Amino acid sequence: MSILVAGTLKSPTGNIIAGAQITLTALTTSPDLLAGVSASAVTGDTGYYGMNVLPGAYSLTVAVNGKSQVYGNFRLDGTETTVTLNMVLRRNLVEVSIPDELLVDFRQIQNNVADDLEVMRQLEFRASGSADNAAKSAADAKVSAETAARSEASAAESEKNAEQFAKNLQDAVKAADQSSVSAALSAADAGEQATAAKSAALEAAKDAALLTAEMIREEVAEHADSASQSALNAAGANDAAEEAASNAALSEKNAAGSALAARTSEINAADSVTKAAASAAAALASQNAAKLSEANVSAGERAAKVSEANAANNALSAGKSATDAAGHATDAQTAATNAAISATESQQAALAAKQAATTAASDAVSSAVPVAVEQVKTEIAGNVTRAETAATNAEAANTGAQQALEEAKLIAKIPGAPGKDGLPGLPGKDGLPGKDGKSAFDIWVEQQPADADTSMAAYMKFQEGKTGAGGTTIPAFGEVGSYIFALMFMEGEEAPGSFGTTARIDGERLQAVTMSGGPYELSPESHKAYVTGIWQLQMAPNDFTEGGTGFVLGLWQRIR
Repeated sequence: MSILVAGTLKSPTGNIIAGAQITLTALTTSPDLLAGVSASAVTGDTGYYGMNVLPGAYSLTVAVNGKSQVYGNFRLDGTETTVTLNMVLRRNLVEVSIPDELLVDFRQIQNNVADDLEVMRQLEFRASGSADNAAKSAADAKVSAETAARSEASAAESEKNAEQFAKNLQDAVKAADQSSVSAALSAADAGEQATAAKSAALEAAKDAALLTAEMIREEVAEHADSASQSALNAAGANDAAEEAASNAALSEKNAAGSALAARTSEINAADSVTKAAASAAAALASQNAAKLSEANVSAGERAAKVSEANAANNALSAGKSATDAAGHATDAQTAATNAAISATESQQAALAAKQAATTAASDAVSSAVPVAVEQVKTEIAGNVTRAETAATNAEAANTGAQQALEEAKLIAKIPGAPGKDGLPGLPGKDGLPGKDGKSAFDIWVEQQPADADTSMAAYMKFQEGKTGAGGTTIPAFGEVGSYIFALMFMEGEEAPGSFGTTARIDGERLQAVTMSGGPYELSPESHKAYVTGIWQLQMAPNDFTEGGTGFVLGLWQRIR
């Protein structure tokens, strides 16, 4: 297993060093490496160097501008795939100064930190993936809900259309029923006309009877054809009804096997509408057949009228043919009976067509529409269930993402072992110089009374005879800074109002005190001390009240 030693060589100022030769020399012999064997690399224009080496102990030599320098030794144990020279040299310094036991623990801590970082990366990746899945599931759930809503709306519209077609079909059936009744009435009228024709034939002559019989036979043939056509139409209506039922069953089968409920509902509804339209067409055909029968009966009526007219025209020859007329009248009666039978059969065919159309419509509506509606409802319920499942999965994915994020945060919050104290920092820059202090002259001016001479000449005169030896000058009696033990004697006057707050007074009001008049008695001198300036009593000012006693004994200091 080779290890890539790569990096960028820089100077202490951060500049890139190009054209430097880096040499690694093996210090020990291993199964794959001989001691003393070297590998070299030259840095490029960007300062990059790189070489693949085997695990082992190496010494590092760097030659720059013709000067070579050995930087030290280091070991590559094969646990890393990529290292830099700075990394291995610093690690070697740490390993030299750390005992083996601590070094093993340190390596273990490094591995643990690397594992924790990898776990955090995986958790972050899973959290990101879970969040994406949650968003996608939520979008799918929304699309499913919209699809379910559209399917439900389409199903409701299809059901409404099917109900409308069923209503139209019922109206068509009622119209066919009325047509059948009209056909029956027409058949009854045809029977009456046939009876009238019989009476006319009995009174007609032989030729008229023969002509009438021939015409009646033609009309009977026409009625027979009409009856056959009605039977065929009834059979066609029955076939259409059977086809509608078969198509309804096929529609139900297709609806059960379709994956998309909304589309299936539309197809089934369309098929049901088509079959209902076919049934309506069959009923219309039956109605047309009934009307044709009625037309045929009307033709028979017209023929009867023509026969009556012919009978009137041939009344003169009726007597000659009276004998033969009886026989032909019998044939005419038979033909009329057959015509009545044909009319009855036509009525029965119309009723059968009506029944077939009604049954076909009822079967088509009762089988196709409920099945389609039920299929749509089932598919809508399935879509709603899938939407709820998708929402549940999205919530679960979101919960998993939140849990993974919390675990990542918890791992990030767990502190590692405290490290060693770092090296002390460099000393800071020197601060700004302070302001110049007051001179002796300035201090002397501040200490002088308000009306005193504070010129430089007065200050120089004040300094005459004084030396700086000893470092400290003791003020003479009565000077600023000197002390006196005296009595404030106001000669009957009270202390000024400011004395209670400042404990200051003019020197002219002080009398020096000496030990006289007895071993324990303090008596003021009989004359004033003749001090000037402002004097401060060496006691707290608030020990005296405004307008207090005029006799105050204590230690005083001249402040101005």
